[in-house]
Amino acid sequence: QDRNIRRGRHLVVTSIGDGIVCLTTEDFQPVQMPESMMPSDLEVGMVIRCEVSRDLEWEEVRRREVLHMQDRIVRYLGVRSGAGATLRRTVPEGPAADVASAAY
Repeated sequence: QDRNIRRGRHLVVTSIGDGIVCLTTEDFQPVQMPESMMPSDLEVGMVIRCEVSRDLEWEEVRRREVLHMQDRIVRYLGVRSGAGATLRRTVPEGPAADVASAAY
């Protein structure tokens, strides 16, 4: 199960400029990241380990915030249209929740 939550890769720094660090994965896939997310002593040619993991605590916080926002929208629309009793919120879950909340 830990594999589903955390993954790591070694990346080679190929260029640094305009606040963007360009990296290449072990299988030569390009990756760009903000320089602000990198170590301060970063130089071209360095190998870094990039680990990506889910943050279950923040997912829950975000889920509650989305529900709160939906409640506010339902109240607003209900007051404006008088149809508040017919409006329902939905709880975002799974991959669709990631897409739906990406702009949040």
